[in-house]
Amino acid sequence: ERASKRLRQETNEQKPVDGVTDFKKGQRDFTPKSDAGTAICADFTSKEKEYTNGVIAPNRWRSHQGQLTGEVVRIPDVDSGYPKSVYPTEWEDGQVLPKSV
Repeated sequence: ERASKRLRQETNEQKPVDGVTDFKKGQRDFTPKSDAGTAICADFTSKEKEYTNGVIAPNRWRSHQGQLTGEVVRIPDVDSGYPKSVYPTEWEDGQVLPKSV
């Protein structure tokens, strides 16, 4: 058997599934596999909240009113508990990173 024909047959058999090509209704199951997960909800009520890095910081959510509909849009605070920047206090000659921060 010729190598090119064998390679073509192997390529045809191992087509990657991309989820679009030859898709049939009901082919994929999107139902949750377990109910142990908890939903992630924005917190607009408490004064402080615990962030994913373990820091407890003020909950500074914002809101504004839409100009066309008048709907109040609430924007959750996602960064108050994280450091904004690092200020180097001491440098060592020839080094890229600071000696202390």
